[in-house]
Amino acid sequence: MPEHERGEKDKPESSEERRKRESGEWKYDKEGMNKDRGCTDILFLIIFIAFVIAMAVITGYGYKEGNWRKLIAGTDSDMRICGFDKGLEEYPYLFLTDLKV
Repeated sequence: MPEHERGEKDKPESSEERRKRESGEWKYDKEGMNKDRGCTDILFLIIFIAFVIAMAVITGYGYKEGNWRKLIAGTDSDMRICGFDKGLEEYPYLFLTDLKV
């Protein structure tokens, strides 16, 4: 292959690079891949797993103790849920009379 067509990885390595690679000092192979690899994000993994577990606990608590109807329907001034609470079954929509707060 002509000299001008050689890429970076096709360059002949110097005796110093060869010595480092063979002795183990050099942590990259000839193509530039890091050979000294390992898991570096153990702390992040532990924090992420704790976060997922906390979200599952919070979701379970909300499902067990919460009222999902408050999320999908409006409430009147007495905090009765429109369309679900007694006396409001015929009124599924919230009507706002005064928008000034």
